[in-house]
Amino acid sequence: MIDNLKIEDTVAYLRVSSSKQFQQGESILDQNNICLNVAKSRNLNIVPDNKPFFDVFSGRKETRPGYEKLIDFVKKNKNVKYCIIRCIDRFTRSGTLVYETMKNELEHLGVQLIDSNGVIQPSKNTLEHLNIEYEWSRIRPSEITELVMAQQGKSEVNQILTRTIGAEIALVRDGYHIGPPREGFLNSKMVIDGNKKPIQIPDPEYAPFFIKMFELRALGTFTDKEIVDQINAMGYRSRTRNKWGKSKEKIIGSTGGKKLIVKHLQNVISNTIYCGVNKGKWNIKKPIKTRYPGLISISTFNKANKGKLFIEENNDGGITIHKNYNSHSLKRVKDNPLFP
Repeated sequence: MIDNLKIEDTVAYLRVSSSKQFQQGESILDQNNICLNVAKSRNLNIVPDNKPFFDVFSGRKETRPGYEKLIDFVKKNKNVKYCIIRCIDRFTRSGTLVYETMKNELEHLGVQLIDSNGVIQPSKNTLEHLNIEYEWSRIRPSEITELVMAQQGKSEVNQILTRTIGAEIALVRDGYHIGPPREGFLNSKMVIDGNKKPIQIPDPEYAPFFIKMFELRALGTFTDKEIVDQINAMGYRSRTRNKWGKSKEKIIGSTGGKKLIVKHLQNVISNTIYCGVNKGKWNIKKPIKTRYPGLISISTFNKANKGKLFIEENNDGGITIHKNYNSHSLKRVKDNPLFP
């Protein structure tokens, strides 16, 4: 047991899954307070300067800068004997193999893992009463419990992701929107049968720029460079966003605020979401009409794309997207479904 021992060199490792969790729920600050209490109850002092090492990453990811910094610190400070964590699934959620690898890495550096729940117990020598020790005689009394909890953490993540991502895929296939809004849109909700469904609505500030891009392109009288110049003259600058540091702890700057360029214009023009058609990978390459209107009509989209992309609305309500078709070849497709 390590209780009541005065040991100065102890490190703490904390983890949250996202920057949102960093700000709410069991945050880094919450976990840190818990680990500080554990250290205090055992007469341990967290170094350096009572500050923990932490990551704002999924516990399933292999690359974790905070943990790597902890390992580097331990290698340079040989007196570190303990590492305090909130609990096993905050240490990792990648299952037993990764848990064992990480724990063994610490043990090889002479560092014992401590969790705030008291699950992890110190190893013991079964031949200690004979003053003899072999590799096989040193056991971990809590090994089975630790491995079960490590695997349980991984299983819980899989279940959560299956439920969450599965529900999101179903919503997208039903014509709704998941994820950050596209440029020119804002995220919103619509009520269907008493339930709120996620959609996109026109962004009052940015939608006019994107509508104008398609209208000018559809006229066929301007080059892409001329269209870009006109949109920039209207005052277009890309939306600014906060830029977070690798640790996701603080904002280190911003991105965006840039003028439109030809490549960006061409990407916008070919994006079917602007006419209310979603062809994302969750649809298994089957384009669908969204439940919310686009910024432009399908007719305007087709004119703006000049045959490079052509959206056909089928009699059954479905959508077909043709590439590099003119009106003559499109007629042949309608007449002969086997035409490539």
